[in-house]
This record gives sequence, C-alpha cells and structure tokens, in this order.
Amino acid sequence: MSGFARNYGEELASQTAFQTARAGVGALLHDDIRYHRASTRSPLLRAGYALSYGFVDRSDSGRLPIAFANFVGVGAAGYSGRLYLPSGFSDRSHANARVIIRFGLLEINNLFREFAPEFGHLSQTLRMKRRHLIPERWTSTDKR
Repeated sequence: MSGFARNYGEELASQTAFQTARAGVGALLHDDIRYHRASTRSPLLRAGYALSYGFVDRSDSGRLPIAFANFVGVGAAGYSGRLYLPSGFSDRSHANARVIIRFGLLEINNLFREFAPEFGHLSQTLRMKRRHLIPERWTSTDKR
C-alpha cells in the first residue's frame, strides 16, 4: 500500500506541475493550449497534425507559434521530482526520462483526442455496451 501511495503522490505532483506550468505559460504568451482537431479527413494527415500539435499550438490571434507552454510543462513535470523523490531517483538522468515520458503522453493524448469520434462510432457499430463510472440510478432526476 505504501508503494501505491508513493506512486500516486508522485503522479499527482507531476501532473499538477505539468498543468500549472503549461497553463501559466499559455496565459502569459496568449497561447490556446487546448487541442483543436484537424480539418482534413485523411487519417495520415490527421495523425501527423496530432503529433505536430505537441510542438506547435495556436495563439489567441490564430497564428501557429512554437508550443513553449508544452515544453515548459513537461520540463516542470520531469524536474519537479528532483525536489521530493529519494536520492536514487532524483538525479538528472531520471528527470530527463520523466520529461520524455511526459512528452510522449502528451502526444498520445493528442492522437486520442483527434480520433476519439471514430472510437465512438466504432463502438456503436460493434454494439459495444458503454460502461459509466457513476451508475445512472444515482444521477437520475426522476421523482418517483
């Protein structure tokens, strides 16, 4: 249980550092850090667009600047562990590995967001049953 708590706390701290730094830099530079889907229908171009969105994002004016918010966010997530992790895991090589992993997770998240509508259509086509985290009877508004 202590190992689970330690890993959960490390991921919570890493995610908090990532999102806070990313939002702060995005607000400072007037960048829109939200993911915007591609306008093309080609799966290959959409995948390339999703992967490039980790390096380039949109600004408030609509231009495509370098995504400094993403780079600062993954750096904060990777190097924040140097403050609280034990001595065997707080060195620079582990921090660099955490930066690379966090950037890879950002890219995977972009790919998932790009193709999420197709996943929904595929699940309906295959007649897959949806599982809800909260049972529907808990959120029902019917007054009986």
